[in-house]
Amino acid sequence: MSIIGSFVRSFDDTTSFSLKSYAGCDLGISSILLDKFLEKNGKLNSGKRLKAHELSGKENVEEIIVLKNLNHDLGDLTAWQVKDILDDLGFNIGVLISHAFSSDFTVAMGIGKFSIPFYGLIPKLFGVFTSRFQKLLYFKLSPGKRRLHARFFEMHDGSWAVVAHIENNIFSLNILRTLMTHIPAGKGDYVNGTKLMFELLMEFDRCLKSHRVVRFENIKSIVEKY
Repeated sequence: MSIIGSFVRSFDDTTSFSLKSYAGCDLGISSILLDKFLEKNGKLNSGKRLKAHELSGKENVEEIIVLKNLNHDLGDLTAWQVKDILDDLGFNIGVLISHAFSSDFTVAMGIGKFSIPFYGLIPKLFGVFTSRFQKLLYFKLSPGKRRLHARFFEMHDGSWAVVAHIENNIFSLNILRTLMTHIPAGKGDYVNGTKLMFELLMEFDRCLKSHRVVRFENIKSIVEKY
């Protein structure tokens, strides 16, 4: 997805909850220890895809997030619905620079301080007139020094396995440090990345149960803790 595509998708960030593709879903969100996850899924095709890289032992993954829809009347979560959830959480769902590593899709969100001085004033200025593009400018296309990067794998039972980590962003001016956290394996912070991803999904679920779209301010307060 191009930058223009990210803008287009962000037009519905403030759309009424009832019009969202995920409206009516009842999310099940769990964090499962790596050994327990592999014991159940390691021999399946979806498990083998995960073991190709993320769970190969090269990365310091301790837990896997599993996302599913508990409202069976609406069926399993589709890729479109999962992407809508992530888009409303402030993720760029069309990451241009990322290795998929057998995942179904990858997403990223800029976090931390910005590489461009005073950039934080831009989304604040937009927020005076409209909140529509705050998530886009502050998270999705943010020149943050770090990013939360996640890969999503559709599982055999209709659930989604999520592996997340925090790494230096390509927008970071420290080019050498950025390359050293992207090229070698085992450099991403999977522990805090998983914690942050889980907390964001739980905040989304809290809003979902209240029939509300998650707000920019709520996301920002969670991300700033990491």
